[in-house]
Amino acid sequence: MSNEQLDFLDPLEEIQILIEEGDFEAAESKARAIQAEKIQEGWHLLAIALLHQDKEEEALEVLDDGVKTFPEDMGMAIEKAHMLTQLERYEEAEAQLESLKPTAGDLLGLVEITHANLDFARENVDAALERLQSIEQEAFRIDAFELQLEILEAVGRAEDIIELADSRLDDLPVADDEESFEAMANIFAKIANAFWEEKDDLETAKRYLKVAFHYERNNQDALWLWREMDPEFGTSPKAYTIEMAGSFKLDPELSDVAGKSYQTNYGVIAESVEEAVDYVRAYEIDAVNIDSFQVMSVEEEDAESDEAKGVYWAGDIVVDEEEDGDYAPNGQAKDEY
Repeated sequence: MSNEQLDFLDPLEEIQILIEEGDFEAAESKARAIQAEKIQEGWHLLAIALLHQDKEEEALEVLDDGVKTFPEDMGMAIEKAHMLTQLERYEEAEAQLESLKPTAGDLLGLVEITHANLDFARENVDAALERLQSIEQEAFRIDAFELQLEILEAVGRAEDIIELADSRLDDLPVADDEESFEAMANIFAKIANAFWEEKDDLETAKRYLKVAFHYERNNQDALWLWREMDPEFGTSPKAYTIEMAGSFKLDPELSDVAGKSYQTNYGVIAESVEEAVDYVRAYEIDAVNIDSFQVMSVEEEDAESDEAKGVYWAGDIVVDEEEDGDYAPNGQAKDEY
């Protein structure tokens, strides 16, 4: 990303992008400037930038200073335990976490999730899973469930993912913010992958992926899996960026958006616009009226010859004549989840 583009970003977002791009010295410099303004996130981002430069002790000292500067916020102390785990300093990480639990209060679930990551890093899979299953705080149950599936997927226990989905998925709290939407999308993508790998059940896998797209239209794990399950390759594929309009179904369960029109965008690998639209039809969520699709604009460029055909990204739905934007990524009112 160019300096001109970075100039238009929020300073914290700018630092995060610099870290993602590997420009850790620049990220460190800007994080120190944020820290000097007593912005709490500056300590967190500075520690990450330092860690990526192998300045381990300095990164930990920054977090210690953050704990002293913001004693009412336990997040920095939890982050230190996470960093100690990354550095394979497991005994120190465990001591840090155990010291936090008596006063963790509403953040006890987050402390336990961090401890489960420590258990897994120590290759104690069953202990990690048991710890996650014991978390009862509503605010952390979705994240705990997601991590259980991540661990099971990492150790190749697809059958256990399916069993866990059957027994506990329906007990999860309602997702009500962007972070929990993303977590639920990841959860359904992992369940879909388990059905595909363990049962060779393409129909059930795609059904779970459809639910993943309900929560996050552009979830990358779900999109890659969607295309990987039934890959097709073309001799001269094109990468299409398509702007499309459509409408929601006249379904009372869709609340305020029922019957309303919308616009959105897709990135599709196909050999023609017609084929690209067919891939969109197959991908799209059940809430929309497939027959209402209208192509508004198309941009085309050559794609790699070994690129699997299908939808590889989908934009957020923009509902016409709505101002508050209080909709989930698929356009449903949030209270419909």
